[in-house]
Amino acid sequence: FGAYVGLLRQSTVGDEEGHRTRRDAIERIVEFGRSPDVGSAAAVPALARALDDGHHLVRKAAFAGLQRLYPQGADEPLTLALASQSADVGRAALDELAGRGVSAWPRVVRALDADVVDVRRYAFDLLERMAPRGSLDALLAALSSEHADLRVGVIKRLATSNDPRVTAALDKALGSEHDDLRLRAAELLCARKSDRPVEVLASFLRGDDVSAAARAVEALVVLGTPAAARGLSARADELAGNDRAALV
Repeated sequence: FGAYVGLLRQSTVGDEEGHRTRRDAIERIVEFGRSPDVGSAAAVPALARALDDGHHLVRKAAFAGLQRLYPQGADEPLTLALASQSADVGRAALDELAGRGVSAWPRVVRALDADVVDVRRYAFDLLERMAPRGSLDALLAALSSEHADLRVGVIKRLATSNDPRVTAALDKALGSEHDDLRLRAAELLCARKSDRPVEVLASFLRGDDVSAAARAVEALVVLGTPAAARGLSARADELAGNDRAALV
């Protein structure tokens, strides 16, 4: 068993014979893993490492091998695949989940937090396909992702929706560490006549980014409430000379 695990670790990019050897090693490791003498607990770590092998056929064989070590429909192989740093492996796991139908929705939603960009984007694509036509569920799920690239990508698509869940999602986005997302959410909330983003926009007025400050001014003007006026006035009071004239 140890010899096959060693062979599996010998990854050489561009070596055709090497990847065949590693795929053969996977087959033998799976056989050992299914035997009572070795067991799956010993085989799984080796196969999980191979999910990030340099050759796509080895990665594919490792995923298939993990599935053979667990009962049909088990979640463990999919969890390991989604933890992989290989986009093709993560996508294959998501395809398996999507094949289970609506019951897999929560698992696909969790993949929106995957470390691999292509995996989380593919998860979003699958959610859009799984959701009923016209539903905002996939967009709202993406807006709650840990990753700003997804959140920024969907926030513009939510701008024209009157669904009350969108306002709640935008409120949450105000607390993002990502400046572009925070500013865009504030702009959209101002268009909805919400005073919630006034403090966030005030922080952009005080920042060094001239473009962001100009957008913050415009958003507060669009809001047009007493709170917006106070936000602009407070910043104006901090400025002098040409800077104050430019803001006014």
